[in-house]
Amino acid sequence: MEDVPWVRITAPTEFRIEAPGVTQVEAKADFGGQAIERVEFAVDGEVKFTDDTEPFVFEWQNRRVGKFVITATAQGADGEAVESPGVEFEVVPRRRADETVLIAKGSRWRYLDTGEPPGENWIDGEFDDSLWLEGPAQLGYGEGDEATRIRFGDDPRNKHITTWFRRAIVVDDPGRLDALKLQLQSDDGAVVYVNGHEVVRFNLPEGEISPETTTLRSGDPGFLPYDLNPDELEDGENLIAVEVHQSRPNSSDVSFDLELIGIEPEETNSRPFVALSLAADDLLIALGRTWSIVADAFDLDGQIDRVEFYAGEERLGQAQQEPFKLDWTPAAVGAISLTAVAWDDEGASTRSEPEKVTVGADTGTPSIAAIHPVPDRVTQLTEVTVTFSKSVLGVDAADLLINGQPALAVDSVGENGDAWRFIFAEPTYGTVAVSWAAEHGITDRYTPPQGFDTTQATAGWKYDFVDIVPPWLAESHPSAGGTVSALQEVQVTFSEPVTGVVAWPSARSIRQRRRSRSVSVSLFPAAGRRGLGGLGGGSSNPRPQRQRVFRGLVGGESGFRFFRRRHQRDHVSPGLGGRSGGVHRVAQSRHASGQSQRLAVGARGAV
Repeated sequence: MEDVPWVRITAPTEFRIEAPGVTQVEAKADFGGQAIERVEFAVDGEVKFTDDTEPFVFEWQNRRVGKFVITATAQGADGEAVESPGVEFEVVPRRRADETVLIAKGSRWRYLDTGEPPGENWIDGEFDDSLWLEGPAQLGYGEGDEATRIRFGDDPRNKHITTWFRRAIVVDDPGRLDALKLQLQSDDGAVVYVNGHEVVRFNLPEGEISPETTTLRSGDPGFLPYDLNPDELEDGENLIAVEVHQSRPNSSDVSFDLELIGIEPEETNSRPFVALSLAADDLLIALGRTWSIVADAFDLDGQIDRVEFYAGEERLGQAQQEPFKLDWTPAAVGAISLTAVAWDDEGASTRSEPEKVTVGADTGTPSIAAIHPVPDRVTQLTEVTVTFSKSVLGVDAADLLINGQPALAVDSVGENGDAWRFIFAEPTYGTVAVSWAAEHGITDRYTPPQGFDTTQATAGWKYDFVDIVPPWLAESHPSAGGTVSALQEVQVTFSEPVTGVVAWPSARSIRQRRRSRSVSVSLFPAAGRRGLGGLGGGSSNPRPQRQRVFRGLVGGESGFRFFRRRHQRDHVSPGLGGRSGGVHRVAQSRHASGQSQRLAVGARGAV
């Protein structure tokens, strides 16, 4: 019996989903070993996504609340399709009470650390604390983690028992608060007052508290939470006062910090969600050029009524249907903060996080402002620095062509992204043409971008690349100045490839051939005679080839010029015809009389 193909939804396993968010829906399928071509995911019968690679996953954007049925349909290689049972998910709004931080941890406090009582009304707002010191929490001493170190007196064995702290805060409309949460850190104990009323007492005895009252025990439990009545707050300025006590006069440390948070009640209507959809961070847009501002907005339990767009506090316009887009033409240069405000059908609104854009006036297409080296006669050419008229993006090494060949590397050398250095292999001497690839991706930084125009007259240029270092003799075989019993071949190696090397019989050599045994040299590349034009002995290729190594055969009718030397020291003659770069060798040959003779063998030609 053949296996029955199947497909089912395997994730998520929780069927109640909080929104907004993204839920990964995963499906598995089996067609009895047969390959699965694809899996389609549908929400309430509408196909939303197709995946053709295992694991088959659909990232479901939860933008609506309610109940939804998701199915998966798998298709095998033979075209057979199987649909999974539907799985129902309930999407609910992620409701969280809004929190207002009234006093944050690490806030600044005024404090009195002299050990002298501040006065009976120190917990009231009218008290003058202008002479008190001030610093950020945590305040204390002895543990090393204090942001502000307070004093304990002159005698470490008889430290101050009490230190006093005050901080004023402003609360607008405290009636909107549903709860008030306080977190207190005090080592060893403390009393907290709000607008003159005691609201928290930690680790201190009941009854009246004096500056000499010690705590019930020692220790620092960290931050402890307390729920306060929001009615303790007044509309406008409020005074929070704290006195921190020690367990004994020789206590080793003191610590104090406090956090106060107001809690607003949950809303029955979920506020809309909105965010600006910009192509990139810190966009540069052109003055006077229309640009589209796009916002992504949705409402979980209703509809988006409209989306308003702002530049700073200036309202630019609104969009009332998707896509929420506004065409805007900036009228002034500079940095601008853009926001969007989405309104739902119940009058609730949400403002997006601000996005910064910069408006610039340099709206022309990028062009070349400078080139180094300048187009002229050059003796070195392995890199070129191009400075554009503005900052550019998308520069690649292959964009620059040297005699049609792409550069090898490129890097930015300007602070503003306008200067770029291209590195390439040294071209052949002569005219070197520099141009740009037709499919380059060089643009300015504006949105939308403007491309570099390679059809401009200044976009291409040429160099006259000349060689000012003459070639020199790097090696010879037999070695120069040596004594040989027979000389039938000479091989010379130049410092670089050369052209125009030819055999040249001189008038003197012709005269000497009449008096003694003739020695001549025919030159050809060391690898063989073929392919070297313009050399003695002829060639099937008349074009000169650049070679470094040449071999000469002694005995031909046309050969090197040679002559006798009567002195015994090695000698290499200067270039023939007064041309630097000629190569000469001293070799020995046996005369008919048996006397050893030194022969200077030379090469002449256009090198």
